[in-house]
Amino acid sequence: MQLSVGAPDGVGRRVVGVFSQVEGEGVWTPHASGVLSADVPVVGEGLGVWPPVGAVAVDVGGVYERLAGVGLEYGPVFQGVRAAWRRGDEVFAEVALGEEQRAEAGRFGLHPALLDAALHMAGVGPEDEEPGPARLPFAWTGVSLYATGATELRVRLSPSGAEGISVLLADTDGVPVASVDALVGRPVAAEQLTASSQLTKDSLFTVEWDRVPTEGMQGAASQVQWAMVGSDDLGLTATLEAAGQDVVSGPELATLAGSPDVVLVTCASESDSGAQDLPSATRHLAHRAL
Repeated sequence: MQLSVGAPDGVGRRVVGVFSQVEGEGVWTPHASGVLSADVPVVGEGLGVWPPVGAVAVDVGGVYERLAGVGLEYGPVFQGVRAAWRRGDEVFAEVALGEEQRAEAGRFGLHPALLDAALHMAGVGPEDEEPGPARLPFAWTGVSLYATGATELRVRLSPSGAEGISVLLADTDGVPVASVDALVGRPVAAEQLTASSQLTKDSLFTVEWDRVPTEGMQGAASQVQWAMVGSDDLGLTATLEAAGQDVVSGPELATLAGSPDVVLVTCASESDSGAQDLPSATRHLAHRAL
């Protein structure tokens, strides 16, 4: 999977896109696009009164069995619904991450498994109601994030327009975490969900780093081509050459001749970065390293 973020326009908005490919084929298929902005609207209310006044408790013991019946089989990481209530057309729920996922919640604006679980009760009607086809989130409008790193949420799902729902997510004190003005689902047949099941049903994608092979490099040091990009404030070039190594250098990666085996870049703060505060200098250096 791949997420792209474009350059900001004149008012600070960026176009974002989500793509995927089957490993080995090399063709990226677009799945979603949207607009990202740093502006966050003021949220009007929270969920401080809990359980909601006038709401009737719902038995959630068979929620994931009912969802599996329409083709939505959620693995253990995503089975986060803990309790639910109904009040007219509104649905309220408590969702939480499992113990193993709580430690990584701070890495996300909103943990994907927690956000997914917050929407599960939208697909579960009353027990005496015949279940309809599975609906997957399709069009999101007005998504706002107010806080990060949540591990538990209070959820309110309300009708919005002819086919959509509005979503309000709050922490365990009722303080808003995120909101969605309107979310429209797309009906999906059960056979569509299982047609290309190349992944385990509890898959959660993460960043994967490719390890550079080092076998044979030490034993064949004389054949290794080293390259130094940019300044060499630490004197690495002289050290390598003194050890009999072949070193080329250039101001940028694109200026290097040939295909070096190992490329070295000095990741040190620039001379003027001392005037910056530590967070700004850190961001600047991390951006330069990337």
